[in-house]
Amino acid sequence: VSLKKSTNAMEKAQLEVALGEAYGSRTGLVDLPKALLHLTAALQYELPETTYIQVLLWRGNCQEMLKKDTGALRDYLRGLLACSYHDLSGGWPEYRSPNYRTSVAPPNPEWDERMRESTIDRNAIDMQRFILSQRYYLVDAGKRLMLLHHIDEKTIRAILAEVSTDDSRFGIILRWINSENKQPNP
Repeated sequence: VSLKKSTNAMEKAQLEVALGEAYGSRTGLVDLPKALLHLTAALQYELPETTYIQVLLWRGNCQEMLKKDTGALRDYLRGLLACSYHDLSGGWPEYRSPNYRTSVAPPNPEWDERMRESTIDRNAIDMQRFILSQRYYLVDAGKRLMLLHHIDEKTIRAILAEVSTDDSRFGIILRWINSENKQPNP
């Protein structure tokens, strides 16, 4: 399926993301300006939250490699903004054992419900782990640019004000940037 033949918005977004990733990281295909073009196009669509955060990190990385550090920092801060809406205070979550008897076999409505609950629980833990990992990479990248260009907290606040109307998140992001950035997974 090509971008020209595709008519479904979700399909086009997925193709833009895939092309951006391929041009940004695949050996033999690396073409950062093309990666930047496709990742920017992908952000014009309504992406799932995890994809949105990942694309911001990739696009920021492309911009940084192309010496477009202001754009890179804006993307890293946008990614951190998205991460800030999650409660990450509990640290790296562990998977919980399913709370059901294994002797009960399908077709049993109770077993089916517990399996669904277990799947929901595991998906929530996967999401928290993803957000924690992305936050780590975004903070690391943001700190790198701040050190390189001697960017202060006032400038970060100004950039955040340009990319978001929700100033209630700025303190969280600044706290992350100003704290030790420990690898989240054990």
